[in-house]
Amino acid sequence: MDASPESTRSPGPTPLPFTSPWLLAPMDGVTDPVFRDLLLDMHAPEHLGGAFTEFVRIHQGLPSRRLILQHLGLQSHAAPVGIQFMGRDHGLMREAAALVADMGVPLLDINFGCPARGARKGCVGAALLDFPEEIRAIVSSCVEGVRGRIPVTAKIRAGVQDDRQLEDVVAAVDDSGAALLTLHCRTQKEGYDEAAIDWKRLERARSRTSLPLCGNGGIQSLREAEHMRRQTGCDLVMIGRAAIANPWVFSAEDVGAEESLSFLRRYHDSMLGGGATVQQ
Repeated sequence: MDASPESTRSPGPTPLPFTSPWLLAPMDGVTDPVFRDLLLDMHAPEHLGGAFTEFVRIHQGLPSRRLILQHLGLQSHAAPVGIQFMGRDHGLMREAAALVADMGVPLLDINFGCPARGARKGCVGAALLDFPEEIRAIVSSCVEGVRGRIPVTAKIRAGVQDDRQLEDVVAAVDDSGAALLTLHCRTQKEGYDEAAIDWKRLERARSRTSLPLCGNGGIQSLREAEHMRRQTGCDLVMIGRAAIANPWVFSAEDVGAEESLSFLRRYHDSMLGGGATVQQ
């Protein structure tokens, strides 16, 4: 399978810098700098093509440069690490996008997929999926903020209670100037129910947009990720919770107990060293 960077690039002025089609999903409380750096360190760039931070909540003012750097971590890798924002204030999102572009962050992702109660209460994350025009405006504001310097991407779910507005949401992202759409193929209501995974939603998104499309949701192995690409026409695949259970999922490497224990020790030692301390 072609895993070259060219196969994951946007045709626009802000090409996607991923080094393979396999990406580590942003997971709140999990993809902190320690976990992310360990995975990027242990995979060649042709196996793990990029990652995103936990979301940074954009509200009541701009995030500090210090907070952005805390989320990104100090290490550099061959594969890029993008920052993820969650918010709905157009002006603040535009200013925050300009800030991270000024800082040289390689990508900015906008979270429209978080199903948590706090996101619903603040009408951010997946709660915005009922308002496609608002999604268009938020992404467009971020695109204006970065001024073509870095790609802006959007991560969505298939809907809130159901997927009837999926095409409308996809169209909103398509029209916004985004460089990539990631679709978690379950609704907010479906949460992380394995039985609710529906790849036909990715096929529907593929038929509505020519943007690079990243599939997400329930992928347990590299073989499943390859199958998702073939069946749905998505260009990339994002793997989340399976990487917690098996950090080698991106390379399909079969490791023994000794190597697994070594990983856990490194994770433990890094956490105790304070490398994952990020406060919103």
